[in-house]
Amino acid sequence: MGPLKLHCTLALLGVIVGLATGKSTQKEWYASGVLITNYDCTGKADGNYPLPSDCNSYIACVDQSKAYKLSCGSSNAGSLLHYVPDSGPDPETSKCATPEEANCVLIVDIPLNTTTPAPPTAPPPSECQPNQCKQAGDCDSYWVCSEGIWKPQQCGSNLFWNPNVNNGFGGSCDYFGNLNQAQQDIYIHNPECIPPCEWWQNEGEKCTGVFHFREPFKANHPLDAEARESTLSCPTGGPGLEPLIWNQVTLTCSHKSTVAGC
Repeated sequence: MGPLKLHCTLALLGVIVGLATGKSTQKEWYASGVLITNYDCTGKADGNYPLPSDCNSYIACVDQSKAYKLSCGSSNAGSLLHYVPDSGPDPETSKCATPEEANCVLIVDIPLNTTTPAPPTAPPPSECQPNQCKQAGDCDSYWVCSEGIWKPQQCGSNLFWNPNVNNGFGGSCDYFGNLNQAQQDIYIHNPECIPPCEWWQNEGEKCTGVFHFREPFKANHPLDAEARESTLSCPTGGPGLEPLIWNQVTLTCSHKSTVAGC
């Protein structure tokens, strides 16, 4: 990862602030985000918006119906970056900066339109004594208290934080199958940690039989959501039968005449 440039646009800060390309075959700006259902994008133009309950994250609204949560990440020094509220919604102008420059106002306990699980736990307090050596984590990331500051770290591929490892300093990255059932349930039912199963179409695929599916997570699956995704096609029918197309409303293949706008 190259040096952080706080005033570059989010497009240039892709890997650092969560804009690395992800599931979309067209590499949309929101592709590395996690699809959530507790943010209402109705009436919002495509683009990035602040998340009042989490200054370190922001929301990408797509088609006024989908919300993707992305992270601003942290600087090379280990301090969290904040989304600049008035820099969007244009993804080309959206950016993250230091808390002093971003001037994000945190609003806690804002009402949401669903009862989805809570987001991952916030990073540990900034206070970390120089003589302390401890760790804390959530999902596939963790923090190390070292030299007087908390330093964010990432677990290895397909590993999760296990707070129940009795090593004397807080836990360890571990295989999913080694987590107790309670911890597995926490991660599986948290869409911020493990993206749930989903059906969708990419831009330009509406009114066609092409669609995409992410199968439910299982213990032997990789954490990477892309590894659970596949591109599928509706049945084409036979002689004299019209090909079926994907209906994103009913989430099944259907006659063209039943899909609005086709």
